Amino acid sequence: MKKFNYSLLLAIISIGLISCSEDDSVTPNIIDSGQIGESSYRISELGENHHSIYTEIVIEASASEVWSVLTDWDNYTLGDGEGWSTTFLGLELIEGNAIEDGAIVDAYLFFEGFGNGPYRHTLIYRDGIEFGWSDPVAGSDQITDNHIYRVEEISATQTRFIQTDEYMGVDANGFFTTETLALNGIFHFNTFNNELKAEVER
Repeated sequence: MKKFNYSLLLAIISIGLISCSEDDSVTPNIIDSGQIGESSYRISELGENHHSIYTEIVIEASASEVWSVLTDWDNYTLGDGEGWSTTFLGLELIEGNAIEDGAIVDAYLFFEGFGNGPYRHTLIYRDGIEFGWSDPVAGSDQITDNHIYRVEEISATQTRFIQTDEYMGVDANGFFTTETLALNGIFHFNTFNNELKAEVER
């Protein structure tokens, strides 16, 4: 009986997995990109009724310093603080013991023409790394978003702050599209990024 060649079998399986991965991958179609202040952005079409916005800015401070300012809820307008952010006004705890993963919160965000909210969300929270939510978009239960605020350490004195959102679905009323929602974020996301940088570095 011939000895079974396990090395050959593994090689065949590996090739098959790589091939499937390449076939299933989606290459984003970038429909807009640019820079506002020191914050850069890109809008991508990921599929039908599926768009994303990615923004980032480099802040001259440690990741822990950026995270501390980002999550100092008392220092947002909603917390009766100085209100350094004009677009994200803070979070209010509705259900849960603290601002933590799984808590129910009201997010107050200023969108021109829509007021400040509140927008109720189940919080995604990884201490020192990111927070956000993935829920139906206010005013359109058929479209969901995935809004994330994230800090990434570049060095001991430099941090990349990333703010992203991803929209999927079709608004039955035809008022929103995933593309218009992503494009609407250009001003708001980049404004917040620049204001966060100024607050941390001042």
